[in-house]
Amino acid sequence: HYTHAHVVGIASEIVDGKDKYQQMVLTSAYFEQNQATPWSLDKVPNTVIKHMLNAITVFKVSITELKQVKA
Repeated sequence: HYTHAHVVGIASEIVDGKDKYQQMVLTSAYFEQNQATPWSLDKVPNTVIKHMLNAITVFKVSITELKQVKA
């Protein structure tokens, strides 16, 4: 059993608008799943989404190393 882990990876920016939007949909769904009335991007006008995605940096991390750290 370990109490936490040390993760090493390579971050890469997601720049394609459709890919950024999809990541935002997935992220919102994950964090809203336990809410009585979950918020979702489909409630937001397209012009607002376009401005929002221009202001948000979305990235993925490819994990290259995972270390168990014992307390």
